[in-house]
Amino acid sequence: MGYSLFLPLCVMMTSLPPSETCLACRGCCVFLTSDSPWIPYFRKEEIQQAVAAGLSQDAFPSPQGSHIIPVSYGDSVRCPALEPDTHRCTIYNVRPLDCFIYPFILMWDTPRSRRSDQKKIFLALHEACPFVFTQTIPLPEALLMRADELMLTLQTPEMIESLRANPGMIMPTQPDTILMTPLDRLTMAWN
Repeated sequence: MGYSLFLPLCVMMTSLPPSETCLACRGCCVFLTSDSPWIPYFRKEEIQQAVAAGLSQDAFPSPQGSHIIPVSYGDSVRCPALEPDTHRCTIYNVRPLDCFIYPFILMWDTPRSRRSDQKKIFLALHEACPFVFTQTIPLPEALLMRADELMLTLQTPEMIESLRANPGMIMPTQPDTILMTPLDRLTMAWN
């Protein structure tokens, strides 16, 4: 299931975070190291769409699905789809699921060092996103509704099949995240 097939399921989703928040942040799409767990993962269909939109095939180590290869950007690295002067995504209309759902992420409930202990896959929320860390606790209804929408959409049989074929989409536990809700059907399909 490519992004283009996923998009109709998401049309009714609320637009979070708002574009103005993202463009003012300058944090997304820029990473401290080239092996950052936050570098977006592209599934096979998403790679094909990104290449058709102008990215080089060389930006991906595997055409079957992989994290994109970042490029140097001062003392850090950036996604090659990021236009550094405007901080706009050059492939925004075909951005991967990983980017589409952000500041939500798919995450195991244990750190990478204890991968053998991983039990459940969660929909998590990245607290470092300015849109998220400016919200109040308890989280506003809009974020909770988006979590519910994603929980249902990410556990359709087509999405489960796609995510099982792309294990790089599910990252190990990271700091500055909130585990929102377990994705039980996805976890059961994984085990």
